[in-house]
Amino acid sequence: MNTATLPATSSNFTSLKKVLTDPGRDRSTNLLQLQGWRGDKLDESARTAAFAHKLAPAACGILSLIAAVTGSMALVLATLATALIGVVARNHPFESVYNAIARRTGRQAMPANRAAKRWGCAVGSALLGGAVIAWSVGLGILGTVLLIALGSLATFVAVTGVCVPSMMFVLLFGAERSTRRCLINLDG
Repeated sequence: MNTATLPATSSNFTSLKKVLTDPGRDRSTNLLQLQGWRGDKLDESARTAAFAHKLAPAACGILSLIAAVTGSMALVLATLATALIGVVARNHPFESVYNAIARRTGRQAMPANRAAKRWGCAVGSALLGGAVIAWSVGLGILGTVLLIALGSLATFVAVTGVCVPSMMFVLLFGAERSTRRCLINLDG
């Protein structure tokens, strides 16, 4: 088959594979590269404590699962607020707390998140928002399923370091766009 006729996602798949299997880097650095960091920012990110990259997904996963079990709308709304901040702010609120502590203790702070990592917060926001709407209109089971799906996904990311939403981003928009500062303006 002529590669010129393949859809753009074929080249995005090749880019994803290249980012994840870069032989010049170890696995953990490749996983950080997947989230959009390159060059000096990738080096800074790699020098950040490994658990720092897992704080936001761990908190999101745990809070979502607790909300699913307890049925707490307040907890869902609070988690949604942190996810929405993560879409637009330099870092997710839990990462910002880590950065404040890291700077005071002389450790490497996390660099600003890139578009691929922000996509994870956008996916989380969509699932949390869907749960809020579902619960608000009396579709409790649907809301709970959305929370369990998010909780499972975010917990997987926290445990493995494999950011599935970043993989989705690279497949949809390409590895080059994953390095962008903003999620909303993918062209700039």
